[in-house]
Amino acid sequence: MSALAAAKRLRKELQALQKADENDPHIYLKHDPENLMHWEAWIKGPTETAYEDGVFKLDIRCGMDYPLSPPTMKFVTKVRDFAVMTGAQSLPKHPCS
Repeated sequence: MSALAAAKRLRKELQALQKADENDPHIYLKHDPENLMHWEAWIKGPTETAYEDGVFKLDIRCGMDYPLSPPTMKFVTKVRDFAVMTGAQSLPKHPCS
């Protein structure tokens, strides 16, 4: 897939987001007006967790083969969580368990 096709797909997704009646109040997305392949997101921490009052910024980059390959996302806000820091799918088993 070409960069042109990826940008076309992202424009279509952006239009769908702008037309959506119900935006999630816990997520805010913004694209770079100079580069549609670069986005930023802010997410609110889930309620009843240690992250409840937090707002976390992410940097999102879509490659030329989007949507065949997922975008890369990186937390800009420091997050103190083993799975997020290492990309682990699950936490390692505690040696005393």
